[in-house]
Amino acid sequence: GLGGTRTPGSSVIHKVFQGMVHVTTLPAPGAATHDGDASAVPTAVPFLYLTLDLPPTPLFKDSQGGNVIPQVPLFTVLEKFDGDKITHVLHGATRQHKQYSIDSLPPYLIFHIHRFTKNNFFTEKNPTIVNFPVKNLELKEYVASRVPTAAEVDAMTTTELKALLSHCGGTSAGIVDKADLVAHVHKHVAKASQTKYNLIANICHDSPVTIGKETTAVNMDPLADGTYRVHVQNRSTDQWYEVQDLHVQETMPQLIGISESYVLIYERKDGP
Repeated sequence: GLGGTRTPGSSVIHKVFQGMVHVTTLPAPGAATHDGDASAVPTAVPFLYLTLDLPPTPLFKDSQGGNVIPQVPLFTVLEKFDGDKITHVLHGATRQHKQYSIDSLPPYLIFHIHRFTKNNFFTEKNPTIVNFPVKNLELKEYVASRVPTAAEVDAMTTTELKALLSHCGGTSAGIVDKADLVAHVHKHVAKASQTKYNLIANICHDSPVTIGKETTAVNMDPLADGTYRVHVQNRSTDQWYEVQDLHVQETMPQLIGISESYVLIYERKDGP
């Protein structure tokens, strides 16, 4: 069924959205392992979406006294997953240093743009605009694992083939003959080697209008008072639409790529 079996990753949600990210936790300065040498701790972690961190909100105002809304390319915030950039993460009261690299990409990739931060008093929204491509998003440089060649697949044992198939998001259930298993692995490896994506949906969050109101960032909750819009495409006509409640109107891809996105959903391309 849709819920899958007891086997991890067998549900339709995991097959469609789950990828694998390689997380390396770096030791704190001055820390050492039990044998006296400080070392990084690598871990493979499954994901259903990737969180993208925005640069801090600027404190400067424009010439009219309004807030400056900066723009950053998607590839700038994707540097978090290049395997080299160090990200500081609070784990309870401990500040950890981590490096991320993508091990495998799913058929459908979800990006969550981390816009909201909460403290003891209020929720604050980062209004930074992320510029992103609607078509042909290339993620090759963020994928750390190498896809095996056809000859390497043919030389694998049954156990290795099943492990590779699982890594590529497939399953060997119902396959008895090794030749069929090899053919099945070749198909999934070909898909896994594709690293280009096209946008299929974009969810935006619009902050509440405060002009002329006795409202400040301190007593306003952008999550509760804001509104949402979504951009979706009609595949048969390639026309993009903006949907907000019952209001639907046509829009252009150029406007989608500069919107105040909150969640991006991409579909992997089958070919170049």
